Amino acid sequence: MFEILPLTPELLAELGDELGGCDFSDPSQTDFLAKATPCDVQAAPGNGKTTLLAAKLMLLSRNWLTRRRGVCVISHTNAARTEVEDLIARHPTAARLMSYPHFTGTVTAFINQYLALPYLRGLGWSFRQIDDDAFAAEALRRYPGWGVLDSLAKSKKLKLKRKLEEWIASLDLEPSFADTRAEPQALAVRCRKGQWGAHTDCGKALESLKASMVRSGLYRYADMTALAWRALRENPALADRLRDRSRSSFLMKRRIPMATNSGCWSTSSSKKGRRFSVSGIVIKRSMKTMQQPRPIGRQAPAASPSIRAAGSVAILPVLRAG
Repeated sequence: MFEILPLTPELLAELGDELGGCDFSDPSQTDFLAKATPCDVQAAPGNGKTTLLAAKLMLLSRNWLTRRRGVCVISHTNAARTEVEDLIARHPTAARLMSYPHFTGTVTAFINQYLALPYLRGLGWSFRQIDDDAFAAEALRRYPGWGVLDSLAKSKKLKLKRKLEEWIASLDLEPSFADTRAEPQALAVRCRKGQWGAHTDCGKALESLKASMVRSGLYRYADMTALAWRALRENPALADRLRDRSRSSFLMKRRIPMATNSGCWSTSSSKKGRRFSVSGIVIKRSMKTMQQPRPIGRQAPAASPSIRAAGSVAILPVLRAG
C-alpha cells in the first residue's frame, strides 16, 4: 500500500507554491489529497481540477520509494494527457512519474502497451501500423483481388459497391476469432448492421481480407481492444498483475453532458473504479458548462491553457488502497 504524507499547513503551502500560488486549504481539497481509498470528487468546469490532480501526483511522488510499482495516469485524449504532463514535467519529484515504472498516456496507449501488443506478439503476428485511415486505404486497394468482393462491387443489379466498401474500410477484428496461427488465413470480423455474415461467400471473403491485412501488420484501433479483451479472457490473472503494478491509477474519461444547480466541490466515498481491470481515478469530461462561484485553487492566467483547459474536466477519483 502506498503512503501519503501528512497534510500539514506547510506542505499544503509548498504544493500551492509549486503550482504557481494555488490555495489548497479548502476541506474538500485536503480531503481528496489525503485520501488513499476510493472516493468521488466533482466540481464545475473552470476550477482547476487538473491542477488539483497534479498536486496529488506531486504529493505521491514525494514519498514514492518502490521502483517496481508505479502511478498510472490514463486519459482519453492526448490533450488531456498533455495538460497533466505540463504541470508535473519540471517538478523535482513528480517528473519521474512520466517514466518507468510509471505510465502516463491515453487509454489507447495503455491498452496497446500492456495488453494488446504483448498478446499480438505472443501470437506471432506481424505489426507495422495501427491507424484506421491507413487500414481503410490499403483494404480498399486490395479487395478487388478477391473475386467475390470485386464481383459484388461491380454488380449493377445489387448496387452494393458503396455499402461493401464501407464494410471493407472498417473491418474490425472479432474477439472470438479462431485462427491463432502466425500467418492466419481467415479472421472473424465484427458484423455491422446489414453486413453479410460469415456463412456467406462475401463474409468468408471479408474474413480472408482481414487476415491478409493482419499478415501485413495493419490494424484498426478497435482491433487492439479486441486483442486486449482476448488477452484478459485467456489470462485472468493479468488484471490482478496490472493492479499490483499500478498502486495508484488515474483514468481520465469523457463524460456525457450533465447539468447541476450546485456550485460547490464535493467528495464522497465510491467503489465504482472496481469495475475496471485497473482501479484508478476517473476523470470525466463534461460537455456542458456548469456554473461555479468559488474556484478551487488559483485560476490560471489566459496564457496557461494547460490549466484553463482543465475547466472542462470533472474528477471521479478511485485510489486503490490495497
